[in-house]
Amino acid sequence: MSGAESTRELPARPSKEHLRKQAKRLARDKSLGLAEAQRKVAADYGANSWAELMRRVDAARGGEDASLPPLAAAARAGDLAAVRRLIVEGQPIDDGGPKTGTPLWQACASDASCSAGR
Repeated sequence: MSGAESTRELPARPSKEHLRKQAKRLARDKSLGLAEAQRKVAADYGANSWAELMRRVDAARGGEDASLPPLAAAARAGDLAAVRRLIVEGQPIDDGGPKTGTPLWQACASDASCSAGR
């Protein structure tokens, strides 16, 4: 990037994998930590954080949450009651795979706030 003022546009079908590789390449080439490289890539696209950039990618791709397994979808939504019910029902806790992530990852990636206690 030539200047801090210029921001790049995401393509019509952006790829998280491409952006991850871009951040890794930047980290390697500029001797940066990965988190710092991710922030720089996010800023290049006008996002305030890597997480925001990943949400923009999801939105641009039509919101891929529909393909999440039930437990991961409940975790992503911050629906604690549904998470508890699905675990009791025996939903696999490691379901999700590399493209969607585990339910724990979805909970961490969620924008939802959980006001319910234990």
